[in-house]
Amino acid sequence: MEKREANLEKKEVLWISCYAPYDKVGHAGGKIHNYYLKYLHKSCNNVRLLTICREEEIDKLDLERYGIPGDIIVLKNRLDCKLVRFMGTRNAEYNIFHKYAGKLTGYRERPMKARLREISQSGYRPEVIILQWTEIIMLQSYIRRLFPDSRMILIEEDVSYLSYYRQWKNTSNPIKSFIYRKRYEKLKRLELSYLSRGDVVILNNHKDKGLIEKDGVPAEKTFVWCPYFDNMVSIVRKPEYHNIIYYGAMNRKENYLSVIWFIKNVMPLIEDLDISLEIIGGQPGSALKKYENGRIHVLGYVKDVSPYFQKGLCLAAPLVLGAGVKIKVLEAMSSGIPVLTNAIGIEGIFAEADKDFFYCESPNEYADIIRKLVNHELDSNVISDNSKAFIRREYDSEKTAEEFIQTVKGFLEERQANGKK
Repeated sequence: MEKREANLEKKEVLWISCYAPYDKVGHAGGKIHNYYLKYLHKSCNNVRLLTICREEEIDKLDLERYGIPGDIIVLKNRLDCKLVRFMGTRNAEYNIFHKYAGKLTGYRERPMKARLREISQSGYRPEVIILQWTEIIMLQSYIRRLFPDSRMILIEEDVSYLSYYRQWKNTSNPIKSFIYRKRYEKLKRLELSYLSRGDVVILNNHKDKGLIEKDGVPAEKTFVWCPYFDNMVSIVRKPEYHNIIYYGAMNRKENYLSVIWFIKNVMPLIEDLDISLEIIGGQPGSALKKYENGRIHVLGYVKDVSPYFQKGLCLAAPLVLGAGVKIKVLEAMSSGIPVLTNAIGIEGIFAEADKDFFYCESPNEYADIIRKLVNHELDSNVISDNSKAFIRREYDSEKTAEEFIQTVKGFLEERQANGKK
């Protein structure tokens, strides 16, 4: 233990997140986290990570292989631990007096604070602290008390209060509407307050940057990087014209509610077509599985989604909830599969409708585009070429990774110049 802590004294950057990164991580934010963390470590070799992972993820972690020191808080799968998490999640969702407006729950807050105290008491003093996800940004005041001299970079995967706003507006239940409105109003105040106190705020798209600047976060603090995603521009399309793809983590409400909307509202309009809906994504629940039949297939997690994009007729992303840039839309566009999505799905992606993707809102609009694709009334090769060209032109993660590294190095050099290293 003494040897480990002595080595850590040489480290200058502490990265704190609430979801563990690894090379095969399935969710969008995890892919972004994994890419930029390892890119920074490769360039600076001075990064320490404090994060949280589920027990079933332990064997997937690869920090040691990359030489990144990691403090891992493991969420156990014991029944009592699951019950605590379930109760905490429910309390966070419906308690209007919740300290963090339901965003950060106690089963994450308590072990994170305890581990941070241990790190501080060891004498470790990072020059720069990176806080990723709104849940961790909520701990900013506590972290500043432990490390008052550190500069802070805040990474917003999504602007969370926008997601809360949509959840409020999407419910017709008057009791839930009241609760969700109160949560939204409180979270917006908290989130904007914390973002305004950070040294740099990193966002995944320019729309989110504009939103928080309009709501009072100083423009000089904000920086947009390219969200990392599995770029599939090398895929050669071989469409088979019989399957629609829906893709996303199926334990997330914005995904399973959206695909259920599609099943209920769009699939009946194309019953005469020889076509199926293939739903890809880990942890699908019973609320979704009950819709399975000969035309609707819930595939769950798949190791490689590229063959489905290569052969699929189209990808449908009729999102009813959510905020921020949708990585699944970028990945699909990079593969060349025609993307059908709405205002929420294309949010923060400045592609051109009917050229780079198909814009749809109503069930009839989705059904009409699908029918035209099946009947070859639309040339899918054209939109495929356009979407790939758009991705090549607009998304360069290596360029923004270098800009991010320069920001971090700038803080480190500033501290050295001030004689505080």
